[in-house]
Amino acid sequence: MSDSVKDVLGHRLDEGIAVFAGCTFGELTVLAVLCFLPVALLCTVLSLLTVHMLTAGLGVAVIITFWVTKSVARRYERFKGDKPRGYVKQRVALGLQSKGLYQSPLIHKSSAWEVGHP
Repeated sequence: MSDSVKDVLGHRLDEGIAVFAGCTFGELTVLAVLCFLPVALLCTVLSLLTVHMLTAGLGVAVIITFWVTKSVARRYERFKGDKPRGYVKQRVALGLQSKGLYQSPLIHKSSAWEVGHP
């Protein structure tokens, strides 16, 4: 094998496998859970109010979650674009740190005179 093929194979093995719309399995799992929670709540409440059946609402919520997750995954793929691997995760961590919701291990520079400590 040539050296260029060895370099490409090593790089591909370190990355997650794109499962759907450029999203890895972990990203798709997070998107599905975040889509299921509001859809399940809405469908359950509507089914309880209309037909008084909890399980019917959950069944409909599972079906609707597939469609919502599919559309959100495609929008997420467009959002990621050609950014390097881990860019979106890093931006989310820094955004949550700036709002005080999460302590990121990354250094967040706030001015030109920043000391290199978190």
